[in-house]
Amino acid sequence: MNSLRYMIHVLLLLPLAGFLYWQGRRVRAQVPRLGEASQTKGKAGRFRSARHVLLLGESAFAGVGVRSNQSGIAGRFAHHWSRQQRHSVHWRLYARNGYNMQRLVEQILPQIPHQKTDLILIGMGGNDAFELTPPARFGRQTRVLIETLRERYPDCPIVFGNVPPVYAFPAFPVLLQFALGGAVKILKRELCNVTAAYRHVYFDERLIHFTAWQQQAPAHTSLADFFSDGVHPSALAYDLWAAELARFTTAQLQPSQGG
Repeated sequence: MNSLRYMIHVLLLLPLAGFLYWQGRRVRAQVPRLGEASQTKGKAGRFRSARHVLLLGESAFAGVGVRSNQSGIAGRFAHHWSRQQRHSVHWRLYARNGYNMQRLVEQILPQIPHQKTDLILIGMGGNDAFELTPPARFGRQTRVLIETLRERYPDCPIVFGNVPPVYAFPAFPVLLQFALGGAVKILKRELCNVTAAYRHVYFDERLIHFTAWQQQAPAHTSLADFFSDGVHPSALAYDLWAAELARFTTAQLQPSQGG
């Protein structure tokens, strides 16, 4: 069914393919090229007990938009999760700007040394949406990722973060938002289907709503304030997103911790 949705979506976009390609090139030319953030490991909290988190992902997880990953998803997630769990959190990050799920599996996964890990947090889907990756291929690569991680870390919980909200990126024209937004919804369904087949694998399928974030942000925060370049998160957005992911992770792991 998901593959059928993908085919219908692509067929609807075919008459607009040339225009969408032109819009995509124009956006690429206009959006500043920001680098990945510095620092790929760190620690949050000063508690006696500790947890170790492994983060894998694409540009948002690589901290594009901030200088240091202490202000990116890795550092901010560790900060919020440490406070919620009352543990120190040691984090290490393997993420690259522009990578899709297949490149993550083929090029990043083999580089990860086997170290103590209590939680694996993954942020993918944005680049696969940009590339209109077929859901069957995306699902297949996701299963390879999960099963490879399961071999290394048999009992470790795996959490997939929200698929990036490309349907709301202010740098994208409305038509491009529609095209990529449809792709995001298809990949989101695929992630739901794949992760549901595995124990202790969770996916935060909630759509990111910036109006809700505005209620948590300082007064007069605009949509533009959540972005560093119209595409990648700002420090404010990373912090709010990380706080949500930390709450989601805590909620998912609470039953198993209690048992």
